[in-house]
Amino acid sequence: MLNARKRRITFPAPNAVFHATGLCKTYLMGEAEVDAIRDIDVGMFEREFAALLGLSGSAKSILLNILGGLETPTSGRTWWLDHNIVGADDAELTRYRREHVGFVFQFFNNHGLRAQTSALRPTG
Repeated sequence: MLNARKRRITFPAPNAVFHATGLCKTYLMGEAEVDAIRDIDVGMFEREFAALLGLSGSAKSILLNILGGLETPTSGRTWWLDHNIVGADDAELTRYRREHVGFVFQFFNNHGLRAQTSALRPTG
């Protein structure tokens, strides 16, 4: 479980560039439902730096994949400015990722490239 410094933000946050409310992601493992993340609220503002820290297996990647439009939450909403990412179709998500999101994957087909080289590689 992530331990974060709490900050009061009213959602939807009017000045936030990016905000998400009530994010949950549940997986079915056999017959059991397992909550990977539950009821996450986050707001990010222009010129703000944020870090996501946690132990291995604490669902950091799941949260980032949802925020980046790569995965859909089981419930909750995510906005980039006034665009609802959760309700977006494939074309809108592709445009959102291409124009506003950057990923540097730790282990994803980089064939031994360093992070700097990986970040400079063309994606399209």
